[in-house]
Amino acid sequence: TGNLTLRQLAKEISTISTVSVADTMAVLEGLLEVVPKQLANGNIVRLGDFGSFNIQVKSEGADTAKDLSKDQITKTSVKFRAGKEFMQVIDNIEFIKTT
Repeated sequence: TGNLTLRQLAKEISTISTVSVADTMAVLEGLLEVVPKQLANGNIVRLGDFGSFNIQVKSEGADTAKDLSKDQITKTSVKFRAGKEFMQVIDNIEFIKTT
């Protein structure tokens, strides 16, 4: 029903850890730089029980590998697959009807 900014996320994380808001922001900013770079390099980024990120590519077909080119790529997207612990939290959400 709402949104959580990166700074709000950092503040919340800092309240349940020994890490300051500034240090938490630095780590989150680092993730924003490193994760896309690693995905662009063709890597899957695995963050343990949190989950993993990978790039999914859609393209037009080619008859042979020789006929394949980057121009045939029609769409790229980032996929997130939730990890086991992440999904356990999500699976235990209780929903309440509001008016």
